[in-house]
Amino acid sequence: MHEPVFLLPLPPFWHMPIVALGLKAAGVKLIEVGGWDVAFDYTRQDHLHRLRDLLAEQDVSVYSYHPLFGGRYDFSHIDKAQRAEAVRLNVEQLRAAESLGAKYVVIHPSDHIDEGEHALRLSNSARGLRELAIAAEDIGVGLAIENLPPEYLAADMDELMLLVEGCESKRVGVCFDTGHANLLHLPMDKCLQKIGDRLFTIHWHDNDGSSDQHWLPGAGGIDWAGFFAGLGELGWDRPICLESGPPGDWSYTDFVAHVRDALAQQRPVL
Repeated sequence: MHEPVFLLPLPPFWHMPIVALGLKAAGVKLIEVGGWDVAFDYTRQDHLHRLRDLLAEQDVSVYSYHPLFGGRYDFSHIDKAQRAEAVRLNVEQLRAAESLGAKYVVIHPSDHIDEGEHALRLSNSARGLRELAIAAEDIGVGLAIENLPPEYLAADMDELMLLVEGCESKRVGVCFDTGHANLLHLPMDKCLQKIGDRLFTIHWHDNDGSSDQHWLPGAGGIDWAGFFAGLGELGWDRPICLESGPPGDWSYTDFVAHVRDALAQQRPVL
């Protein structure tokens, strides 16, 4: 069975004890958090360690961490000084992830790019990722490079794997985003075959192929039978992160139960 991972926008630190209790009551065991949460200060190591302990007391763990991306965090940038600063900021985020006990850090290889800059930005991104891979080896976290939508680097599976393999590190793999792949109308099973044993984690959500809508699986047009068949071919039975929220008329407990049941039966949520 694939254990579900749920996104959790972190509230202010002082609210976390009651949030942790709520997660346990709803049946959540694994979460993904992200550095974009403005209410939570990810620079406070004491808060990060205490949060990990609070969650552990309720049998909840941070499975994956998604740092800030784009802008100052874009290590594919044309400007050398900005690239260096972006790498530094991302290394800080790797350390935050380790303090939370996260197994994987999901990394965007670029911000939105102009087509004329593609080759240069790809080279810059590869260089930055190699630096982050060295840091990940030292810190002890897995670097999961995410396939992105069109007009970003690594939308194409071949380009994604070029970046992954160029890092020459077992600490580097893929976060496969189903919604992003569907924007290029890529078959789920073929994508998974290409990723193979470099699959680290999954962002599971749906769309109709027109935009990155982050719908619940089953609400759009993705071939979920092909997706689960592809996972079966890989023998992959690890956690899957749902990158979508509950409908407004569902309680959170019901939402968690629906997601857990869907993954147990290898079917979409809706």
